[in-house]
Amino acid sequence: PGYALMRLARAGLNDAAWLGLDTCADASRFFSYRRSVHRAEGDYGRQVSAIALRG
Repeated sequence: PGYALMRLARAGLNDAAWLGLDTCADASRFFSYRRSVHRAEGDYGRQVSAIALRG
């Protein structure tokens, strides 16, 4: 996350933040394709991500 935040800051996007969430490890809160593949599960659920820009 540090590299991505650095690149965003260099591009002038200083309000970006890493939330410290791990979608693969936190099965109670997130679906994870990567986790389902590692566990050989049939369905991996669905998840959506978004980036919001003010202005």
